[in-house]
Amino acid sequence: MGSDASCVISKENPDSPNESPIIWSPSTQMFNTEHLVSRFPDTPQISTIYELFEHTKAIAPDNDYYGYRAYNSESGKWLDHFNYVSRKDVGEMRDALGSCLTSRSLPFGSHIGILSFNRIEWIVVQHACFAFGYIPVPIYDTFGWDNISYIINHANINYVFIVSTKLKDFLKSINIEKLVNLNNNNDNDNNNNNDNPSNQVPQFHLVVFDFEEEPFDDKFIDYLEQNYQTRYDNQVLTININENSTHPQIHFIIEKFTDFINFPDRFPHRPPQPNTPASIMYTSGTTGLPKGCILTHANFIAAGANFYTYVYPFDHDDRYVSYLPLAHVYEAVMHIVALKVIGTMVFYSGSIPRLLEEVKMFGPTVFTGVTRVYERIMDGMQAKIKQQSALKQLAFQTAFNIKSFSLKYLRIKRIPLIDKVFDSIQEALGGNLRLFICGGSSLSESQQHWMRIACRLQFIQGYGLTETAASTCVQLYSDCLDGNVGVFLPCTEGKLRDLPDQGYFAKNFQGELLVRGPSVFAGYFKDEESTKSVLDNRGWFSTGDIFELTKNKQLKIISRCKELVKLSQGEYVAIAKLTSIYGAVEGVSQIYIHAGMEARFLTAIVVVDEKAPKVTMKEMLDRFSEAAKKANLNGFERIKAIRFTTTQFTTENGMATPSLKLCRFKIQQTYQHLLDEMDEELRSI
Repeated sequence: MGSDASCVISKENPDSPNESPIIWSPSTQMFNTEHLVSRFPDTPQISTIYELFEHTKAIAPDNDYYGYRAYNSESGKWLDHFNYVSRKDVGEMRDALGSCLTSRSLPFGSHIGILSFNRIEWIVVQHACFAFGYIPVPIYDTFGWDNISYIINHANINYVFIVSTKLKDFLKSINIEKLVNLNNNNDNDNNNNNDNPSNQVPQFHLVVFDFEEEPFDDKFIDYLEQNYQTRYDNQVLTININENSTHPQIHFIIEKFTDFINFPDRFPHRPPQPNTPASIMYTSGTTGLPKGCILTHANFIAAGANFYTYVYPFDHDDRYVSYLPLAHVYEAVMHIVALKVIGTMVFYSGSIPRLLEEVKMFGPTVFTGVTRVYERIMDGMQAKIKQQSALKQLAFQTAFNIKSFSLKYLRIKRIPLIDKVFDSIQEALGGNLRLFICGGSSLSESQQHWMRIACRLQFIQGYGLTETAASTCVQLYSDCLDGNVGVFLPCTEGKLRDLPDQGYFAKNFQGELLVRGPSVFAGYFKDEESTKSVLDNRGWFSTGDIFELTKNKQLKIISRCKELVKLSQGEYVAIAKLTSIYGAVEGVSQIYIHAGMEARFLTAIVVVDEKAPKVTMKEMLDRFSEAAKKANLNGFERIKAIRFTTTQFTTENGMATPSLKLCRFKIQQTYQHLLDEMDEELRSI
């Protein structure tokens, strides 16, 4: 049997007339806990990720910790098993790597970049930073090289640990001028290596992880020597960029990761404090430049402790596949949970096409993903069902209907005889899955319901941001309702604030969500103005997202109220920026750009300029494509479908505010049928 958790509403008066009372986690009643839980209840002495690793290493030093798929370098084929390392192994590599960095007089608190898909080396670098006083800065490779250059410069990074498959692109595409500026800034701040006086050519360190299919070997080095000016300093490869040019010069010192973990000497640890930054995680900004969210050890411990304790009954037998980028805060928190659980985790081999094969091979019990991943799984399963005989399809649909009724109206999750119909789907996912967790934007109510039943497991959704260490609210394991994001975690309290221009009022328990608690970030790195705009002096963080508290006292996302909107595959788009670009296209009078919670693509309602020559929708899309190209927009920032209207967005019809801003809620309501029509049109893409 399942049951649905409900939030607890404070009986005290709201802080302001335009706000709701404070809303808490149901754990205040269910678990008799304090309102805001910041540590693991069973190990309250653990206050940093460093302490958590040391604690679990002492308990289970030799247990399988991380696994990686075996690879035969002679045949060039991936094998059908995983190799494992223990916490003791990771600890030894951590100590060698951290000691190597310390031996180079790298200043305490230096920022260390990591540019790689998930690998054991990634984890070793991170834990070395925690133990030796450095701060890891994960870098998404999907940010684009201009943004990656910006991050390296903005965060004052002089060492980047990089997987070998990214090295060639890094050297070809990185913005050299920004790296030179970085070194100059470091000279001024006394934050660079002592062996590089400011009158010398700047040096930048790249430490390379070997990817099995493209190792950093002699063949790779031959490529570098053929394409770049190279030399060896004390047997260390150095690439000289622009040495005989008037352009800025830089020396890339390229080293092997294996040399760092084989460093013979050991230096003492420099453990962090709870308020020490554990990471600077960059996320998209409204200006187009990434923002660096400072997340402390206390933030991550609060987030991990709450997921571990209140969401799902994790135990030592749980198995987890790590494939969401570790630069994503949600994945980082799941690694903290796995560390505490002392379960087993494997990394996928870096290729999404191999992911399902590796999931089946490993047999995880818990799987996390973003909306688009689950949409692909669902589309694949439904396509296979349609290929079956009419009798099997009838059996599936009959079983589905019975299970659907039982779940919706009787709160019954398991019916053994009926569940056998769905065995083949479970087997395709390894046969052991008990829980799907969806982060990022949400699946629709019907999609979540279908996945719960067809996969024969619990499927829960949550909501969180980088700024809240991914831990704002989530459905609990016992929940049966679909289409919501559950209740606040015990590390978070929240309230709703009026958005009168958009028709949402806190008295109706609708409005912008504000949250507070130990998982809320410390601020944006080197951006006090942006920090003050979202974080007040009482610790309340403005999410910029519109929520409602349902009649069951569960939280539901209505829409985004800020211009930064997340598509279902996880990319962010700045609506105001795109409105400016597409609104300037010939023939456009006004434009409403839509990116709903379930949207994979941008669509638009275009108010045509009746004074301009008539144009077809295809011709307008061609104009939009040309405008996007000129503005150097990313693929996900391009409008894929449009519908025309001649009705202006005005204050009289409620589609514009007195300040002539678009009333997005009203426009969406009015044209929902056209938006749905476009979504359906694009569904097969």
